Amino acid sequence: MNKIVKNNVAEMTMTELVFNQVFVKNGEAWHRDFEREISVRNLIREICNKHKCPAYANEMDDETLDEMLRDNLQYGTDRLEGIIAMYYTALVGMAEVRARLEEYEKH
Repeated sequence: MNKIVKNNVAEMTMTELVFNQVFVKNGEAWHRDFEREISVRNLIREICNKHKCPAYANEMDDETLDEMLRDNLQYGTDRLEGIIAMYYTALVGMAEVRARLEEYEKH
């Protein structure tokens, strides 16, 4: 069986990266591309800072950031805050699904 879960980005095709761009590392969701790996929370902080939405996201601890993102889901696609919150939840969900698939592929 051809496995979907891979860890070495240098050996991945773009299609394989689609299935492996988010993953769980030390109990936290992470994002990777061909250039770097970054925690999903820090990626979201980076996006918030670049778009000033909110610009002070870098100053928030993880719990405060999570609360803000959970609250911002109320905006849906009407505001950038809602889109960022939806992106965050999608990435975390994808990381969880990949972790479960990884366990399945091991057995």
